[in-house]
Amino acid sequence: MPFEDESFDVVIEKNTIDCLFCYEDYPVRVMRVMKDCYRVLKEGGVMLSFSHGKEKSRRFFYRNRFSPFNLEVIPVQDLKAGQTQVFLYVLTKG
Repeated sequence: MPFEDESFDVVIEKNTIDCLFCYEDYPVRVMRVMKDCYRVLKEGGVMLSFSHGKEKSRRFFYRNRFSPFNLEVIPVQDLKAGQTQVFLYVLTKG
């Protein structure tokens, strides 16, 4: 991202990372995005990530040495039967 370090209080990501999981080289792509999101967030800033992916498949990417976020996972209640569960990942820098 062409933004300066620590230039945002909030980053919102809605299923973009889920789409990156469709590529063969998804680990590289997802880590690149997470590292950049961490870089542009101010200390105490929050990244909100909406995803269909369960915590087990996301934790490594959301909390690692390149993006050591504090992580909270909130399951979002489905309103209609048959819908896929959605999770809100609240990632805080610092």
